[in-house]
Amino acid sequence: MKSIFIFFGLCILSISCKDKTSGSTGTDPTSNPYLEVIRIPATADNPVDTVNVAKINFEESSFDFGTITDQTKVSHKFRFTNTGKVRLLITDVSTTCGCTVAGYPKGFILPSQEGEITVDFDPKGKEGEQNKTVIVTANTEPLQTKILIKAIVNKTTK
Repeated sequence: MKSIFIFFGLCILSISCKDKTSGSTGTDPTSNPYLEVIRIPATADNPVDTVNVAKINFEESSFDFGTITDQTKVSHKFRFTNTGKVRLLITDVSTTCGCTVAGYPKGFILPSQEGEITVDFDPKGKEGEQNKTVIVTANTEPLQTKILIKAIVNKTTK
C-alpha cells in the first residue's frame, strides 16, 4: 500500500515539474537549425514559394569522359553554388546504375557558398556509348536536379 502512494506521488511530482513557459513540446521552434529547410507542400491556397528557397546552380550539368577502356575508372567533380536565399541541404544523391557512385557534401551550404558532387564511373563490363544520370535531391524548387555523365567504352583485348 505504501509503495502505491509513493508511485502516485512520483507521478504527480513529474507532471507538475513540466516547463510551462515553453509550450507543450518543451522546445523552442526558432532554435531548430533545420526549420528553414523543411518545406511545406503546396496547396491551392498556398502555392510553392520559389523565391525564398535554396537554389543549386551547377557550373555544368553534364560531363563527357570521351573514349575510355573498360578497365579505366574515371571521376569528375561537378561544382555548384547555392544561389538561393536560404541554406542548401542536399539530402540524397542517387545514381541509375551500380557502376556509378556519387559523393556529396553533408550539412548546410550557405547562400553564395560553393560545393561539389564527385561522380565516379567504373566501366568494367560495359561497352559502347554510356549515359548515366545522377539525381540530386535537396531543399530546392524543384526538389530534384539531374546531372549527367557519358563515355564511350571500348573493350580491352586480352
